[in-house]
Amino acid sequence: MRQHSLFLFFCAALVCLAIGRPSLAADDSKTTLELQGTVTQEVIESKIADVEAGTGIDEQLKEKLLLLYRKVMVNLETAASNEQSALAFQQASKDAPATIKQLGKQTDEVNAELENDTLIRKLPGNLQEIEQLLQQEKAELAVQDAKLLDVEQRLQEEAGRSAIIRQRLPEVKQQLEDVYSELKQPQSTKDDASKSQARRWVLESRVQRLSSEINMLNQELLSQPLRIDQLEAERDRTQAGIRWSTVRISALESQVTLKHQGEVNQARLEAEVILDESAGKHPLVVQLAGKNADLSNQIASMVSRLDELTQQTEQVNKRARQTEEDYKRAREIVEIGGLSKGMGHM
Repeated sequence: MRQHSLFLFFCAALVCLAIGRPSLAADDSKTTLELQGTVTQEVIESKIADVEAGTGIDEQLKEKLLLLYRKVMVNLETAASNEQSALAFQQASKDAPATIKQLGKQTDEVNAELENDTLIRKLPGNLQEIEQLLQQEKAELAVQDAKLLDVEQRLQEEAGRSAIIRQRLPEVKQQLEDVYSELKQPQSTKDDASKSQARRWVLESRVQRLSSEINMLNQELLSQPLRIDQLEAERDRTQAGIRWSTVRISALESQVTLKHQGEVNQARLEAEVILDESAGKHPLVVQLAGKNADLSNQIASMVSRLDELTQQTEQVNKRARQTEEDYKRAREIVEIGGLSKGMGHM
């Protein structure tokens, strides 16, 4: 009978515990809701202004209050910044699919032009226009190179962000639990009322800061795959643009070379005509015509040499760019798959 009574008591205790748990959870939820939004930047700014303007406040208390209020402001400002970052990550996730699609379309269009050689057929005929366009294309290529470097650096940073976030999240959650525990402790009756309230606001603002950081980190993790896809699409579009500009510059430089050679050859022919026409005239005229012809030949030779140097420089630049791209691709493969001991040594 006694065992039966003990059994019934044990069952009743379990039922009470089961009923009591939702109540505890509700209390925790209520505490969380009460903490949210209890202190704002406007309130703290007003408090700081009041303390700074106050004349009947003890100086030590005044300094302590200002220190506490400024801690609250830092926490609130950080929380606001974290919330903006979280919203930015959310917006990035929404915008990424359309942006990726648009970038892919642009990349396909550029590649199609490269395959069809349409960009080479659209060259102007005037030398001045060609040279002006050549300078524009070189400036655009420099911009594209800088953009590609930036995108690749961001991709490299994103590669290590997941591990950093997953390490940081438990730390922030533990800090948040510690602040909640501290908030549940009874307030000291020794402190001044305003000082006690300021201490509590410091804790409440820390809750906001830590909670907002958790949300921001979660949003960053959730949005990361799409953001990486967008960065890769930007990289592909930029690389296509660089190839386009490189081909375009090569075609323009070839046109400039042909134009220069044509002008030099024309000048040389005119100098030879003048030399022929000077025959039988005053010796000074013959001498000047001869010097003019020699100078024209020297200029033609120099222009030809400069054109060769320009072409060689362009070839070196192409090889350097290709080597750099090969190195980057190899580095990506290593980062993804790793190296065996033998390959690593090689």
